[in-house]
Amino acid sequence: MPLSAGMKLGPYEILSSIGAGGMGEVWKAHEPRLTRDVAIKVSAGQFSERFEREAKAIAALNHPYICQIYDVGPTYLVMEYIEGSPLKGPMPVDQALKYAVQICDALDAAHQKGITHRDLKPANILVTKAGIKLLDFGLAKLASPGLAQTPDAATLTMALTGKNEIVGTLFYMSPEQLQSQANGQEIDARSDIFSFGLVLYEMLTGKRAFEGTSPASVIAAIMERPAPSIAEIASPALDCALKRCLEKDPENRWQSVRDIKAAFDLIALVPGERPTLQELGPKKWLRGVAAVLALAVGAVAVMQYARPKPEPRPVVRFQIPVQPATGLRPIATLAPDGLSLAYFDRLADGNTALKIRAMDSGTVTDFPAAEMSQPTHVFWSPDSKTIYYGNRRFLKQLEVSRGAVKQICECPSDSGTVNQDGVILLGASPINPAIRRISPSGEVTMLHQAARAEAFPSLPAFLPDGRRFLFAEDGGLFLSSLDQPQAYTRLGTGQARFALVRGSSGSFFLLQTRPDGGTDVIPFDVEKGEIAGPLVTIPVGSSSAQADASASQTGILLRLMQVETPQFAAWFDRQGKRLGDAGTVDGYAGMDLSPDGGRLAVIGPSDFSVRDLERGTTTRLAQQVRPAGSAIWSPDGMSFVFAAQDRNRVQHLYRTDASNTRPESLL
Repeated sequence: MPLSAGMKLGPYEILSSIGAGGMGEVWKAHEPRLTRDVAIKVSAGQFSERFEREAKAIAALNHPYICQIYDVGPTYLVMEYIEGSPLKGPMPVDQALKYAVQICDALDAAHQKGITHRDLKPANILVTKAGIKLLDFGLAKLASPGLAQTPDAATLTMALTGKNEIVGTLFYMSPEQLQSQANGQEIDARSDIFSFGLVLYEMLTGKRAFEGTSPASVIAAIMERPAPSIAEIASPALDCALKRCLEKDPENRWQSVRDIKAAFDLIALVPGERPTLQELGPKKWLRGVAAVLALAVGAVAVMQYARPKPEPRPVVRFQIPVQPATGLRPIATLAPDGLSLAYFDRLADGNTALKIRAMDSGTVTDFPAAEMSQPTHVFWSPDSKTIYYGNRRFLKQLEVSRGAVKQICECPSDSGTVNQDGVILLGASPINPAIRRISPSGEVTMLHQAARAEAFPSLPAFLPDGRRFLFAEDGGLFLSSLDQPQAYTRLGTGQARFALVRGSSGSFFLLQTRPDGGTDVIPFDVEKGEIAGPLVTIPVGSSSAQADASASQTGILLRLMQVETPQFAAWFDRQGKRLGDAGTVDGYAGMDLSPDGGRLAVIGPSDFSVRDLERGTTTRLAQQVRPAGSAIWSPDGMSFVFAAQDRNRVQHLYRTDASNTRPESLL
């Protein structure tokens, strides 16, 4: 029976219509027993599975940012009546961050109960005077086994056929939510994180992140198109955090909304100035990638968890145009006193030499005498007077005041550290997979041998006492000492690149660079030699697992970044005249034109794709191994051969079909 104002539904008096959709209608009603207004959601038919799911999901939650359920009738739900309007952008960054943190709070409460929302979108988020309210758990996935989890097929079907109100949901689906329609792939809370990223982008810009002229084009955009940037309106840290929400692969996203909220808390503490292109100055490009040294000041200050919010410290951002010394990886380190920055740059004659930038004046001093072929690392002495640098063959030192260079030994390495007594520790290299100790006189002794040949112990770092040291090996972080080098303690998991920094209050923190971007900050007790608290991720960093972190003892953090610009494959004639573009390429390590000239095989930083130059379409090939180097077409244009490395860094050749119908095979 149709409802209208003035009618009774059980004990509730219908007041007015709020809205309607394919699943039913929502009415404002009055409950005379408690003299309050409520919202009643009436099912279009019998009490459906979706209504039952929503009732159980909301009943399991009790959170100020989630709409509450009061009662359940034969064909309806009685819920909290909320005076507010749907979330809508654009809005100022600080206001968007405020609402984003509240959404994270609501989602975290649901995820902690094993509930994935699966329909997060602006229309399901109301803005009230007290904050946001998250609505509509009708598509929620519950951890409880009692309910079938099969609304997705209907959702996508309605989205594709243009039926009902679920069309709008399509714009906020995650890639795995779309894929689950075809392969039944399980989705988890990380799907909500992707949808949250889409909502956040719309809050900041007033536009959808992935648009299209048809449902099919929207699906293609979500599956294939890179995450949009908000760099023009927000800080680089917030841009990085948003892009991590929108990673196509769930493994590369934030793994919980609690981590996102912690990142937003840190971003809010840093002043929001954003450099213009004019302020950043000229750039030199190497294969379309600028090796950029980005300085973030006060990283440790924002880690004072239990202290009052400090006064904002100035943030210095600048770019140094460099030609990376080794591949695409820039090599640089900050002096312990925070006054100088040492880095490698390629000279005009093709050689590589050290340069030092004064942090106060910006003056750059060249040290041509400190040339080195294919350098792998550079580090300072504790007194900031001497620089040590090396490659896969030699270790040398530069006395900064005199510019004098001295060769210490012939000892290959990828990393190193030195204490106040002049004792040097060198990390492993493929040539010598062990940590070595070098005395001030240059005597070399083996200190620690890796348990497995491929598990190189890397990046030793002395603690302040100059006797104990940290190192990373085989995914773990370890503590050892010069006195008992064979006795070492595992402290936890560890990345290949980390630094130890003293905070403004005298406390210490471990900074670990993440291969998926960002920097983990971990409180560390140097007296006890143990981790002293949970990590927090600062969403500032590089997507390269080889990127270094460096820190002064004055609370300054240096992170090496890579700034990418759009790259274009272009046609040229035999005389070198540019004829036109063949399409945009999102970074590449190699490319090859098909024999018929109609397709372009592109190996990017993390994927392999084929671009149809006539149609303008791009197909990403589903590979089980990560390609490296170039792809080569077969003469008939039916397959490729490409190279990839295994865990032991040994390269193999693989063949794969251009049709993307079969996995690659090892040659």
